[in-house]
Amino acid sequence: MPKSKRDKRISLTNTKKKGLELKQKLIQEIQESVDKFSRIFLFSVDNMRNVKLKEVRDRWRHSRFFFGKNKVMSVALGRTPEDEYRENLHELSKKLMGNVGLLFTNEKKDDVIRYL
Repeated sequence: MPKSKRDKRISLTNTKKKGLELKQKLIQEIQESVDKFSRIFLFSVDNMRNVKLKEVRDRWRHSRFFFGKNKVMSVALGRTPEDEYRENLHELSKKLMGNVGLLFTNEKKDDVIRYL
């Protein structure tokens, strides 16, 4: 039997797609944070509740957290030595897999490791 012309799926959602502008904004913010902060930490989050995440953000108000698409964050840091934003950042972008985030801070390494 031929397919009916009336049988069409119509999306009734009013949400807008996150386009290229949002991704470019995230790339720009990450690169500005590389310039602003002296240290970058990569951390994984498994089963972290919103309340706990809010506490961490309040405690580290002077720092910057990034959770987002790993591919977009790796593009911001640079995937290869030729297109990396700063020296050796392509090594960090290789490790962006799974539920991970970036912490940009000026705090000492020992303080960050002790807290996280």
